Amino acid sequence: MKISIAIPTWECHGRGSEFLNDLLRTIEKQSFDEFEVCISDHSKDDLLINVYCKFKDRLDIKYSKNTYDYGNGSANTNRAIGMCSGDIIKVMFQDDFFYDDESLEKIYANLSTSD
Repeated sequence: MKISIAIPTWECHGRGSEFLNDLLRTIEKQSFDEFEVCISDHSKDDLLINVYCKFKDRLDIKYSKNTYDYGNGSANTNRAIGMCSGDIIKVMFQDDFFYDDESLEKIYANLSTSD
């Protein structure tokens, strides 16, 4: 079973690339490795592309530049979710992060148990 992490992003008043970098660092450290990252970039600049390029060889990342409907965070979230192919979809906003290195493993364990 694969987990998809959907991340809608934007420039976030100049801090978007910092937030996304921090989030991707916590994803990279996860003990569970059956996941993909799906980023829908709704920013008007290219700073988030640089963060994507930094991690694209280290994580399974799908990236899309979303140039439609600026200011509509729901549409950007839906676009990120639409990129996902996993059995479980975890939405993470770019200023979120995983608290520990076993977060994805805990999500998987709790959602894959059968009673």
